[in-house]
Amino acid sequence: MEYIEAVSIEARDLYSFKKEYAAGHKVNSLVYILTEHNGVEIQDACSEAGFRYGELMDEFLANKALLPSWDAEIDGTVAAAVKCMEDWVVGSLHWSFETPRYFGDSKDEVKRTRLVQISE
Repeated sequence: MEYIEAVSIEARDLYSFKKEYAAGHKVNSLVYILTEHNGVEIQDACSEAGFRYGELMDEFLANKALLPSWDAEIDGTVAAAVKCMEDWVVGSLHWSFETPRYFGDSKDEVKRTRLVQISE
């Protein structure tokens, strides 16, 4: 059996890789694109995707800290919009493990171990 390790990975691109690849939706997968573009193995592509995702999260948080203040009403509206973006990311992660969509009956095991079986 072949497994990939979801090291520091929180992006649905990684969670959905096995399902999309099996369905032939290769170009929808960042992991597949990285394997083809960089000529690397799946685990290396997963690690790269995780690294890039981490960079995006760091950039988001840095930009959030730089938001200016306007007035109470606008600040409240901006804060609510930013909170929605944060909640969407977290909610998507929880959803990925609450449903069997990506991991089937193995969802609890994948959540615990962060290992995804990609071949038999």
